[in-house]
Amino acid sequence: MSQALLYMKALRGDPKVRMEEGIYYLLADAGYSPSTVLLTTPTEGITPGTPMGEYYKEHCTTRSLVERTIGAVSGVWRAINRENKLHYTPIKVAKIITSCAILHNFRKMHGLPDPEQTPETSPSKSSETVHELNEDYYAGLAERDFIVDYFYNK
Repeated sequence: MSQALLYMKALRGDPKVRMEEGIYYLLADAGYSPSTVLLTTPTEGITPGTPMGEYYKEHCTTRSLVERTIGAVSGVWRAINRENKLHYTPIKVAKIITSCAILHNFRKMHGLPDPEQTPETSPSKSSETVHELNEDYYAGLAERDFIVDYFYNK
């Protein structure tokens, strides 16, 4: 289990955080195994205009925005990499990303040109998705279905 997932589960288990800030989720595509803190895109039952279709559209739009922003920021500042592992605590990573985003926005607001970006290679991923069908997997699907039902069934 990744550091980020463990951290998210700890946040979720902290009653003070839940009361003051609510519940946090990570977003991922269907290549990842769902869990109670990792919401994935569905692979079946995606019909436009249906509750699951609307969830899918918003989920993908949000992930796309985040991924484009990370791509723009990581292409300029080498503090963010694509190794798919944390080299610092999640809190420190959040501070680094926030700082890079502020610098990125400052550069854009002042009309500064984009610096030369060094292409970054990312590790190759298998195109085959294999999920461990355990309790967390099914709890993740149930969590996603609950969200779809609660927010998209009107």
